[in-house]
Amino acid sequence: MDLNLTRLRYFATVARLGNFRRAAEILHVAQPALSRHVQLLEEDMGVELFARTARGVTLTEAGKVLMEGSENLVRQSTVLRDEVRARTSVPRGTVRIGALPSIAQKLVPGAIAQVRARYPEIRFTLTHGYTEDLRESLLADKLDITLLTEFTRHQDLLAQTLYREDVWLVSVPARRRRRLLKPSDLAGVPLMVPQFLRMELERQLPAADLNIVVELEASVPMVELVATGVVSYFGPPLAMWDEISAGRLAGVPVQGFSLTRALARHKNRPPTTATLILAETLVHFATRGGFSNGLPFVHPA
Repeated sequence: MDLNLTRLRYFATVARLGNFRRAAEILHVAQPALSRHVQLLEEDMGVELFARTARGVTLTEAGKVLMEGSENLVRQSTVLRDEVRARTSVPRGTVRIGALPSIAQKLVPGAIAQVRARYPEIRFTLTHGYTEDLRESLLADKLDITLLTEFTRHQDLLAQTLYREDVWLVSVPARRRRRLLKPSDLAGVPLMVPQFLRMELERQLPAADLNIVVELEASVPMVELVATGVVSYFGPPLAMWDEISAGRLAGVPVQGFSLTRALARHKNRPPTTATLILAETLVHFATRGGFSNGLPFVHPA
């Protein structure tokens, strides 16, 4: 049995949308032609892939099995096509980037601008997320490269350490500023804390001393809330640096807390030329390109 990539792509689109009409519009093909392609795929497989209903279609058990593998096959064929083109002409194709929100705002734009200036046929998709979500998306081949926190390494990933970022306590400016805080200095302080840092904070400070008012599921803090003086933010200060440097907020490092940032990609999926170009540019920006200039909380790893 020969798998027809066009039919697999059509099948996957119908499966995602659950509707032949909408899939035909997305694919820019006539609906009867799309239905015929799916019918031929079902005949070739010898099974029904969709259960038809009044509202659309749903995958059968056989369809679910095919769906698990078809998107990866289509993705790999696209990567191969882009790589062949890149080797014979200028680099092109789409690079799927995943990054922590603060890094996506501060580090990624300069790298993309530089790549586009040299290689205008490279395009990008950018996803924000937590480290665990980004890692899972990378393993599932939903991303090409990720910028995340290097908590633990994974056997299927290649990670390159970029820099170390201190964790600060950020609050409204105080008359007396200290240069360094101990974990015990946070006792009783009303805090806004990213979820991924709460466990680490609890390891160094008794639960009875913690006063976590806001726990963030996203890693971008609510600057406006900190500015009211209701809470202080405990976390990486990059997303708040504009407010700190302008004097509207003040930040102090907390002893014993820092985060290592890394660039990661899948070990078993050869990167396209476009992916390698962006990765090299991101590394340059993070380590030698001036990203850390004026940022007292970013240090060489």
